[in-house]
Amino acid sequence: MHGISLLGSGLIGMFYTMALHGRRRRDRVHVAYSRSAERAKGFTERWVIAKHTTNLEEAVRDPDTDVVA
Repeated sequence: MHGISLLGSGLIGMFYTMALHGRRRRDRVHVAYSRSAERAKGFTERWVIAKHTTNLEEAVRDPDTDVVA
């Protein structure tokens, strides 16, 4: 399983997460980054993602991250 930090919670991020969680069940987005705390929180709730942040460096350097998308 690969842990993914997703940079962005807009339309492209939604489609990317939908594809990963729906088709590649071994890979999961586990950190969602957005410049807006409200959008990040809503995105994690909708897609059942463990963490969200508005700090880009925190998302990229998360210890459980294997891939940044």
